[in-house]
Formats: sequence, C-alpha cells, structure tokens
Amino acid sequence: MGKRSSTLLRTFRSKITNLEGIRQKYESLFATAGLALDDIYQGYSGLYLDLFTEFESNLEALFIGLLTGDYYSSDPIVKRKVRFVPSSMSVEVLYSGRSYLDWIPYPNHTISRANRFFDNGFPFTKLTEPQKQRLNNLHIIRNAIAHKSSKAQSEFQTLISYLTLLPHERTPAGYLRSIPNPATGDTQFQIAAQDLDGICTVLCK
Repeated sequence: MGKRSSTLLRTFRSKITNLEGIRQKYESLFATAGLALDDIYQGYSGLYLDLFTEFESNLEALFIGLLTGDYYSSDPIVKRKVRFVPSSMSVEVLYSGRSYLDWIPYPNHTISRANRFFDNGFPFTKLTEPQKQRLNNLHIIRNAIAHKSSKAQSEFQTLISYLTLLPHERTPAGYLRSIPNPATGDTQFQIAAQDLDGICTVLCK
C-alpha cells in the first residue's frame, strides 16, 4: 500500500517553515544594515519562486501518486477511473510523450486532467472558486518574477491596480514584502504561503 497523501502536506509545510526562517534572517540583516534594499527584494523574489515551485511539485507528486497508487487519500470519494498495470504505464499515458506537464492555470490543466483520470475529478475539483482564483493570482505574481515580458508585467499591474500601495510596493518583490494589515504584521509573502498551505490541506486530505 502507498503512503497517505497527507505526507505531502507535511513535506510542503516543512518547506514553508524553512523559507520563513530564511525570510526572517533577511529582515534581521536588513534591520541592522547588513543587507541592502535591492538585496532583500532579490531575496523575496527568490523565496517566492522557491515557494511556488515547491507547490507545483507537490501538486504533480499528488496527482501522479494518486494515479499510480503510491499515495492514497483518506477521503473515500477519491477514486481512480482506471488502474494501469504496471503502474508505471500511468505516467507514460499522463505525459503522452511530453517532457513536462503544466498544472496551472488550474482549471485548464489540473482540473481538465483530473476529470479524465479520477471520479468527478476528486480531490482536485474540491477547491472553491475563491481558492482557484487566488491560485491564479499567485501564479500571475510568479510569472511577473520569472518572466520580464510585457504580458507578465501587465497582468501583475492589473492584479494590483485596485490596491493602495506605495511606489516601491508596485513591483512583485515590493508587493510580496508589503504588509496589508498592520494588525497582523504578515507580509504578502507570508499570506501567499498560508493560502497555498490551505489549498494543499484540501487536496492532500
């Protein structure tokens, strides 16, 4: 028997904890003039790319693991439509000759794929509409950091257009370091990590 899919959630949470520790070190160094402003912005960009890449890897591992039987969900509604023998054949069918798979935009890739391989697409169709929209928005931020294309930058500017931000917070890194609610003190990076954790919690039950 495979492992419970909740083990993937624990792995992702461990990664979040590690990234948060690095973020705190950056802020401590910046507070003591041990790190320049440009350096801390670069740090936030790198941390976010690492966070989002880890989430995508987690999503792929869950999908493939549930399909091959290497992982199983504690939720009885999660069922494969077909079993492959040997199980390695499922990966060949899933990839269909491609070297990699896109998982986001989530509805176009993950949900579409899940509906073909799992009953009612579970657990991947269990995300709420706000969660799917949030994931899309976080992907826009990821693209704005990873790609300097006009399209990626334009989508990011549209995303933040309704927010009250200082000029230096209107870049992806500046936005991630900004604190929308002084009462909590959480940066947008920390909020993104919390939201991705919540999504993984739903998927990796």
